[in-house]
Amino acid sequence: NVSGTSASAPVWAGLVATMNYHRPHNRPMGFLNPWLYSLRKGGIGRDIIVGQNSGRGCQKGFPAVIGYDAVTGLGVPNHTLLIEE
Repeated sequence: NVSGTSASAPVWAGLVATMNYHRPHNRPMGFLNPWLYSLRKGGIGRDIIVGQNSGRGCQKGFPAVIGYDAVTGLGVPNHTLLIEE
């Protein structure tokens, strides 16, 4: 059973590699946070608003809320949109 960052980190690594491949002259994107957060209002992903990350020894965890949260960050990325940006 793989979940959390063990599942999401390789997915993001692959997505960033794909974005780098499609950039002019294959130049790397560099530090992504400012770019990602500038796009968040434009729907770069599907916001997760229900659930929390309690369990597996974590009593309280963090709740999912509208917008950015500690559980899902910016949500589920829209790969096609990110590659086109």
